[in-house]
Amino acid sequence: MRQSFVILSGRKLFTLLVFLLTLPVPNTFALIQQLTYAGATTLQLHFMPQAAKLFKNRNGIEFTINGGNTGPGIQALIEGTIDISGAGRFLTAEEKSAGLVEHLIGWDALYVIVHRDNPIETLSRQQLQGIFSGQIQNWQDVGGAERPIMVISSPRGSGMRANVRKKVLLSAALTEQEVISPIVHDADRLVAQFPTAISILSASMVDLSMVKVVRVDNVIPSAQSIATGKYTLVKPLLLVTKTSPGEAIKEFIDLAASHEGQQIIAEKFFPVEAGAAPIPGSRNLRH
Repeated sequence: MRQSFVILSGRKLFTLLVFLLTLPVPNTFALIQQLTYAGATTLQLHFMPQAAKLFKNRNGIEFTINGGNTGPGIQALIEGTIDISGAGRFLTAEEKSAGLVEHLIGWDALYVIVHRDNPIETLSRQQLQGIFSGQIQNWQDVGGAERPIMVISSPRGSGMRANVRKKVLLSAALTEQEVISPIVHDADRLVAQFPTAISILSASMVDLSMVKVVRVDNVIPSAQSIATGKYTLVKPLLLVTKTSPGEAIKEFIDLAASHEGQQIIAEKFFPVEAGAAPIPGSRNLRH
């Protein structure tokens, strides 16, 4: 088969090279117009909107932000339907083996909350375990009035529920009499409606005008008590990615760990360096 070749003269070749050099260099970020987040409700509400806005201003990339709680968010990441997941607990060995990597960006204090008319001021870890497992079913058994206890729990699959099981229940099962809040951050509203109710909820989600925060082992949740380890009801805040994320995702993780990202965390949570910021609303705790 006969082949034909086009031979450019020196001037035409030079002109072609100049033209090629003037073409814009492709920007890998420009090829990615949008990223998707799903997972922990705490981060969905109180971190992602501000962080995503800052990221867009820097790189021009927008975020689609969804909730769905920790478990479903992690599953969506494994299935490849989202780019970044948020988690309110550390990854399991199984999740890590599925190719996921956790990035710690802060800490979240957990409040034990009761109705504002409840006279209880403090509960021990042992009493909390008894209440949430159903072994203790009356407030009279922990120094309160002779009234049945209503346990308000977080939805299945949420990081909040996982942390209550890990930090409060230990090896015990959650009471079968639980009332499950349809949405994690509505648990305080339910507690405010029922005088005998109790729940455990992220400090960022508690409306202190509606409920009362109870001490745990007589320790008030504060920056100092958390930093010193005296207040132990604390959960991690994580961004979760695949093992080899794209450049845009790496940039967002770096943003979350930067000074600007940690300032956003400090508005409702604790930065990675725990105790660097006051606990949200701690001055208004009713004791």
